[in-house]
This record gives sequence, structure tokens and C-alpha cells, in this order.
Amino acid sequence: MVSAPAHPGLHPAPFRYVPLKGEWARLLAAATGAVSVERALHVRQLPLGYYRFSACGGVTRFGKVVHLGDATRLEAANQLTARLAAAGVPVVSADPGYRMLDGSHVLFLYDWVEGHFSSGQDVEMHSLGSALARLHAGLHSLTPHAHGDAMSWQRLEALSRMGALPGGAAVQLDSFLLRRSGMEDLLSSAPQPIHNDLHLGNILFTGGRVAAFLDFEEALHSTGNPLIDLSWVLERFCFLVHNLCKAQRLASAFLSAYLGAAPCPPCIDGGLAECMRWRALNALALLASRPSAETVGWRSEWDKFSLILVKLSGWGSALSDLEKRYLNCGGR
Repeated sequence: MVSAPAHPGLHPAPFRYVPLKGEWARLLAAATGAVSVERALHVRQLPLGYYRFSACGGVTRFGKVVHLGDATRLEAANQLTARLAAAGVPVVSADPGYRMLDGSHVLFLYDWVEGHFSSGQDVEMHSLGSALARLHAGLHSLTPHAHGDAMSWQRLEALSRMGALPGGAAVQLDSFLLRRSGMEDLLSSAPQPIHNDLHLGNILFTGGRVAAFLDFEEALHSTGNPLIDLSWVLERFCFLVHNLCKAQRLASAFLSAYLGAAPCPPCIDGGLAECMRWRALNALALLASRPSAETVGWRSEWDKFSLILVKLSGWGSALSDLEKRYLNCGGR
């Protein structure tokens, strides 16, 4: 399993596990019945992090250790994945509840799923289209979350006043703010719960098919047009990581499979690009509201979403062509 935590940049890397020794290894082995405990290499302070447990009989389990205060949210995400699994969605199954380790930390246990991140094959994108259609069908049966200030207009307006964006991105932001009514109509059309975090590190593949969707914490409070999730996939799996010709081919494989199994999400001319622009601008506005420019992680995230805005200007014709071929531009 190559489940990844929040990562800088656009290209997740599989975990490397090393044997864990000492008191925490003994405590985790006792809590799980494992004969060996390995911890993924990362910078989080013990015991927080990701683990691989091996038991007698060759059974392997995946584990997350989190602060007790984070347990309620993660448990709710696991309950959601259990409902999606019952609907035939490929997800990672978790044990019910969690295991207390000490007064401050808890352990969540998951089935081990063999898989890898996207390798850029047409067959993977076709499988992802069909799998995302099943995911959306499973989420559609749930009660949509309250929107609240889902569009985050106040943060976007504050970002515009700050003048923190370079020229081209600033122009995109100001133009976007003038289209407020149309954007609200687009993004709130046919609202339902969505995943809203479909980056390369949150989908595993094996044998050309989707092995599992990961990380449903965003889905606990995300409601909107399913087009938002489609824009995630086209941006992260196609246009950001491949040349334009290959990106269009992969995008076609994905959309044709998705629309073969799901209703066409409401769209307007330019809707895919608008979803991508909205997500990037909102991310930059959120970062600007919590300035930590001296940290490597903050700067990496700022540069990532700034890059997306720059790249987006070169994808317009390709995205427009995909809309005309698959998404019935003009809305409905």
C-alpha cells in the first residue's frame, strides 16, 4: 500500500518502511498482535504516522496513529468509506473504531491494499472514470452537507486587496470575482457530497484498474457539482503531468468511461477551467489568510497553486473541446 500523507508538490512518492524498535514498537505490537512493526519514513514526531504491521500467517495491516483530538473526524471518514464499500466502491476497509495507545494517541487499523500511483496509462484512466461514477453514485445517496460559505468569496476578495498574486494570476482573480453569480450557479448545480481531494496520492491502481480511493476526510464536509471532482482528475492526472496530446487522450478515456456510467454533470462553456481556477484561487486565498511564508511546506503549496493558474491559460482550447465532446456545454 502506498497511501501518502499530505505532500508538497504534485508527485507523491511511495512510503519507505523501516523496522521500529523500542517502547512504541512494543506498545503497537501489543495493540495489534503483530509480530513485526514498521514505520513509514517521514518527519512526524513519534508515535504519529503511518505503520505496517505483519502478523502470523502472513497477514499485513496498515495503521495510522493520530492525536486523540483527531479521532472523531477520522472515525467519521472510515464510517463513510464503509458505506461506500457496501455500494461497490473500491476503498480501503478499516476496523471499526480505534485502539487507545496512551492518553493522547490512538491507532486506526486498515486492510493492506497492494497498489501503485497512476502510471499514465489509458486503461487506468478508463477504470478511474467508471470507478468515480460508482463513487459519485454512492455519495449521491447521502444527505448533502450544508454549503456555508463554500465559495469563500470573502477570502478571495481579501486576496485581491492584498495584491499578493503576480500579474497574470491577479487578473484571473479579479475577472473571476466579476463572474460571482455564474460561478455560484455552476458549482452549486445538482449539489451532492463529493470527494474533493482527488490528487495523485489519493488513488491506487493495480493491474490497470482502480484498487482504492483514499482519504475521505474532505468528503465529510464537501458538497457541490460533481464536475468539481472531474476537474480534479483532469488537472492532476492529465494536464499537469503529461504533454497536451497525451493529456487529451487520457482525459477522453476518463470522461467517456465516466459518462458511460453516470449522468452528465451540469456544465457551462468553460466550466472545467472555471472549476480548476476556483480551486486554485481558493487554495491561494486560504494560504494567504494563514501566512507562513518562511516554512517550506507553505511556500511549496503557494508555488503549486500559482503554477496551476499559469498552466491553466494554455489548456483552454483542449478543455473546451472536451466539454463539447462530453459535457453538453450550455448547461441544462
